[in-house]
Amino acid sequence: MLKLWKAAASHEDSFIERYERLLAWSLKLTGHDRQLAEDLLHDTFVQFTLSRPDLNSIHDLDSYLFAMLRNSHLSHVRRVPYVRTDHLSMAEFDSVEIGLRATDVRDQIKVQDELRLICHYALLRKETSKAGSVLILRFFHGYYPSEIAQLLISNLQAVRKWLQLARNEAKLYLDSPTALTFMRESHSEVKPQIGFARTTEELLNDLRRMIFSSRQGECSSRKQLQEIYRPAGSSTVDGQHLAHVVSCRGCLDHVNEILGLPLLKDRYPTDMTGKETTPKGGTGGGPTGASGGGDGEGGIRRSLRRVKETFEHHPKELLIAVNGYVQVSQKVSSDRMEQTLSLAIEERIGFVEIFSEQWVRLFFLNIDPPPDGAFEQSARIALSEGRSLEAALDFSGPCPNLQVIYNDPTLIGEGATVSIIEEDTRPTILSEDKADTSIAVRGPFKQTVGQLWRSLHDWSFWLKPSTVTALVAVFLIGAVLFFGVRRGQPPTASVAMLLSESAAAERAMAGRSDQVLHRTISLEEKSSAGALIARRKLEVWQSAERGMTARRLYDERGSLVAGDWRKTGGVQTIYHHGSRPQVQSVSGPIADLSFDNAWQLSPSAEEFTSLIGRSEAQLGETATSYVITYGRAAHDSRALIPQLIKATLVLSRADLRAVEETLSIRQGDEQREYRFVETSYERRPPSAVAPVVFEPDPELLSSSQPEIRNPKLETVNSATTPQPLAPSVATPELEVEAWRLLNQAGADTGEQITVARTSEGQLKIDGLVDTETRKGELLRALWPIAKQSAVRINILTVA
Repeated sequence: MLKLWKAAASHEDSFIERYERLLAWSLKLTGHDRQLAEDLLHDTFVQFTLSRPDLNSIHDLDSYLFAMLRNSHLSHVRRVPYVRTDHLSMAEFDSVEIGLRATDVRDQIKVQDELRLICHYALLRKETSKAGSVLILRFFHGYYPSEIAQLLISNLQAVRKWLQLARNEAKLYLDSPTALTFMRESHSEVKPQIGFARTTEELLNDLRRMIFSSRQGECSSRKQLQEIYRPAGSSTVDGQHLAHVVSCRGCLDHVNEILGLPLLKDRYPTDMTGKETTPKGGTGGGPTGASGGGDGEGGIRRSLRRVKETFEHHPKELLIAVNGYVQVSQKVSSDRMEQTLSLAIEERIGFVEIFSEQWVRLFFLNIDPPPDGAFEQSARIALSEGRSLEAALDFSGPCPNLQVIYNDPTLIGEGATVSIIEEDTRPTILSEDKADTSIAVRGPFKQTVGQLWRSLHDWSFWLKPSTVTALVAVFLIGAVLFFGVRRGQPPTASVAMLLSESAAAERAMAGRSDQVLHRTISLEEKSSAGALIARRKLEVWQSAERGMTARRLYDERGSLVAGDWRKTGGVQTIYHHGSRPQVQSVSGPIADLSFDNAWQLSPSAEEFTSLIGRSEAQLGETATSYVITYGRAAHDSRALIPQLIKATLVLSRADLRAVEETLSIRQGDEQREYRFVETSYERRPPSAVAPVVFEPDPELLSSSQPEIRNPKLETVNSATTPQPLAPSVATPELEVEAWRLLNQAGADTGEQITVARTSEGQLKIDGLVDTETRKGELLRALWPIAKQSAVRINILTVA
C-alpha cells in the first residue's frame, strides 16, 4: 500500500511530521472525542495526499492543515442530520469499514441485524458460487477489487460482476429471506440470532468467528498454493478452493504472502473503523495506535489505508457540498459527468467537498475568496483506473459558479455482459421476479469443453441414469418453452409492471419532504416531415415540503416565455407573457393534450400511463434502458379534439426513472412531434434551495388579476366567436349568486369567508381555509362567476 505513494512522499512526510500536533488540535476541536478526532485527522490526511497541493505555494503549512482540519469538523457537524435521513442498506456499502463509519452501529439494532444476515448469506453462497467468496473478501475482509482479481486469477470486470450479483442477492435476502432458491434449500443451516445490539468490537469479532468457523475441506500446502498462483498460471481458481481460502486464516495469509498483498492482521475491520470503545475525554497526548490508542505508527497506518480506500472507491452518486451543506446530488450514469452550480449563499465560502452516496469524501478544497484569494480556484485528484475528479470555483460573475467534472472511463463499456461458465456445483437461482439475467459466470472454458467432448464419445456416458434423467428433463423443459412461446404471452403485462414500479418510485421520491427535486429537460418540437419547429428548455422544481411544483419554459435564446405552478391540492396557475394568469383545478396529468399545453409534461411513467390509458403498448430493451412504445391509427383529421397518435417512453434500467419521452399529436390536419430528454436530475436539501424558486418570475406577471377558467374542453374557438363583455361593476344579483355558490360548497360553517364590495364597485371574495384541498373546492364552486371582471377572488391557506 505504501508503494502506491512512494514516488512522491513529500506530502506524506510533511503531514507525518506534524501528526502529534494535528491530533492535539483535532482533540481540542472535538472536545476530546478521540474517535471523532482520529476520523477528522484521517480524512484530512486523505485529501491532502490525494489533492497534493503545491507545497511551495503554501506560505504556512501548519495554518493550511489546521484550516483543513477545522473545516472538516464544521462539515461533520453540519452533515450529520443529512446522513441520518439518507441511510443505505448495509449491503450497498463497499465494506463493513465504510458502512460502520457512516452508521452508528451501537444505537442501531437494524444495522447489526443486517450485517449478521449478510454474513449468513455469504457463508452459504460461497459453497455454491464465487459470488459469496468475493463478497466476503470485499465486504468483511476489506480486500479491494484489484486485489480480489489477483486471488481469483481473473480481471476487474469479472470481479465487479461477481460483486454486483452478490449485492443484489444479499439485498433480496434481507427483504425476502425465502426468495433465493439456494437459501430455501439450506434447511440444515441455522440463521444467526438477531434483534439485539452489541459493541462494535464484539459484533465484528462475532462476524469474524462466523466466517472462520465455516471452513470446509483440507488446507492446501504452501507448495500447492504456489503452484496455483505461479506467474505462468492462466486458469482461474476453483470455486471450492476459493470458498476454503476466504474462511481459513492460515491459507488466506499464505496467498497474501505469495501475491505480495497485505496480511489479514493489517486489514481487520476493528482496526480499519477505529470503533473500539475509547473513553471520551481521554488523554490526547499522542497519536493513536493500531487498535484504538497507542503509538503514532498505528494511526498513520490507518490513514494510509483510508487513502487507498478513497483511491479505489467507485461512487454511484455524487453529493456536492459547500461549507458543509449539501447543495446537489447527481447519479453517475456515464463516463463523464459535468455539473455547474450558481452558489447564492449568504455566508462566506470557505471550502468545497464532494461525497459519494456512501459518504466517502472524495474531494476537498479550501477556498479563500477574493480579494484575498484568486478569482478562480480549482483542484483535481486522480483516482484508480484512470478516473479523475475536479472542481473549479469562479468568482468573476454576480454569483460564484462551481463546476464539477467526474471522469470514469470504466463506464464506457459497462453494458457488455461478462460471460463465464460456472464451475460451481449449483447454479445462481433467484426468485422469478428478481432474477438478474444480465449476470452470467465465467471459468476455464477450454478445459470444460474438452471434458464434455470426451464424454460425448464414450457410450457408457449415455447409459448412465443421470444422463438419461438430464435428457428427459431437457426434453420436457424444451416442450414447455416451445408451447409457451406458441401460445404467445402478450408483452402488456411486462409493460404494466414496469410502468407501475416506475410510477411508484416517482411518487415515493416526490413525497420526500427532506429534499427538493430539480430536473432540466430538453424539448424539441418538430413537424410531421421532421422539420424542427422549436427547441426549448424546461426547468422543473418539485418540493413535497412546500406542496409545490414550479415549471419554467425557456426559448432557444434562454428567455423565459411561460410558467406552470401547481399545488398539491390540485390548483394550477399558467403564466404567459402578455396574458392574464390562468388558474384552474387539476386532478392529475393533462387530459386534453394539444400543441398549446404539451410543454406542461415531463418524462414520467405516471403521466405516460394517464395518456395511453389501458391501450396496449410494446416493450423493447437496450443495454441501459427499457423502451415502451404506444401507437394507434389516426382518426378523422377534421376532428376538433387533438389526438395522441404515438408515444414512446424510455426508462433507465438502473432505477426505472423516466429519462426520455416522445409524443406525436394530431390536431386538425396537422401533426407534430414533441421529444423530451432529461439532461439533468438533482436532489437538493430544502435549505439549499432559495424560496424564490417557487415564486412566479416578475417577467411572467402582469397587473391583471388571475383568471380562473373552467378546465373542461371548450370546442368553440374563442378567437373566431364573439363573446359578450362581462360587466365591470358587480350587481346585487351577482353578490347573491356568490353567496349561493359558497353556501353550496359549505362555506357557511365557520370558515373565514367574506364577500364585500370595493370602492370601485367590484365584488371581492376573501377566504382563509385550512388546507389546499379545501381551497380547491371553493375555487371550483366559484367557477360560474369567476370569469367576470367584476369579481376578485383571494382565498389563502393558513399554512
